[in-house]
Amino acid sequence: MNNLIRSEISKLLKDRTFRFIVIMLFTIAILAPLFFGDISGMETNEFYRTYILLGNHQIVIYLPLILAGFFIANEYQSGTMKIVVASGNSRMSIYLSKLLVFSLGSLFIMTILPVVMLLSSCFIHGFSMFPDLTFFLQTLLLNGLYTVAFATFVMIAATLLNESGKVIGVLLLFFALFNSILGGISGMLPMLEPFIKNSIFIRYNQLPFLDGLDHFGIDEIMSFVIYPVGVIIVLSVIGVVIFNRKEIK
Repeated sequence: MNNLIRSEISKLLKDRTFRFIVIMLFTIAILAPLFFGDISGMETNEFYRTYILLGNHQIVIYLPLILAGFFIANEYQSGTMKIVVASGNSRMSIYLSKLLVFSLGSLFIMTILPVVMLLSSCFIHGFSMFPDLTFFLQTLLLNGLYTVAFATFVMIAATLLNESGKVIGVLLLFFALFNSILGGISGMLPMLEPFIKNSIFIRYNQLPFLDGLDHFGIDEIMSFVIYPVGVIIVLSVIGVVIFNRKEIK
């Protein structure tokens, strides 16, 4: 499996979509603080939330699914996946290595704005703008966890749909409407409401406001940490099962 992982890392680093996304985000992260204007009167956590976290919020969802459309789905269209499957490696190893590298790529994309833009802001506007360290680390680590959870979901969609256009279109539509979808399900099936409230989609929207919690106790650990870890495990297993049964042409 080590050879598979190295091969996937090499393909990711050569992927033009990944390179474009990284260069674009680095450029935005470095230059955007020049246009913030007068932010000296803002509370540091509010500055971090408004200018950086909420800007990064959609990136965690949308850019990895665009990456999946080209990095994963294109291999089905080009016939590369058929060659990989015929290489003698188990399908489970192939799928998990791709998921691991795709997740690492998504994590790298996710960290650019929170880290690089924050440092750029501090150099330009002063290090007094750095947010509370606990809040910063909580949001950074939890955003990483939710990025991996979304990556496992996106990976399944890329495996099922095969074509990059379909993957990007369907997932863009789903993520744009998921609040309405979950609200409708909750209204029709009230028994599912506790699960929906603790779903990765709902909890992810609450991450920028973690500093408003009185404390981060066992209930918060369960809802913000344990549930997405469970989603990663369950969706990884489902993805392996789907890939094992998939006819690859």
